Amino acid sequence: MATTNQTCDVNRFPSFESLNVPSGIPVGGISARNDTLIAMQKCCAPNPVNRVGECELWCEIPDTLTEVQWAGCTNQYINGAHAVAYRSEGSATTSVRSIMMSVTAIVLLVPSLLS
Repeated sequence: MATTNQTCDVNRFPSFESLNVPSGIPVGGISARNDTLIAMQKCCAPNPVNRVGECELWCEIPDTLTEVQWAGCTNQYINGAHAVAYRSEGSATTSVRSIMMSVTAIVLLVPSLLS
């Protein structure tokens, strides 16, 4: 897969239904950038990463990962705030979660260092 568009908004993701992603499987999605592509490749393995248009990446989430575990996995590879989308196997609803763990960790550490 080639490098991705750096102008994609990583803080939003459309519904999986609007992207014609198959139903009946657990899926995760992130807006495309170079770091989000790497996160998807690592966290979706062994399943392939699929691209829809310029800015949407999705994959079938491995059965061993919950929504929280998958979001945590992506956070390991993405710097800064981003949104991850998730749909469980039996759901028709897309859940979008904003992730700001990297920024939050810094904010929590600085006051304790100044004490």
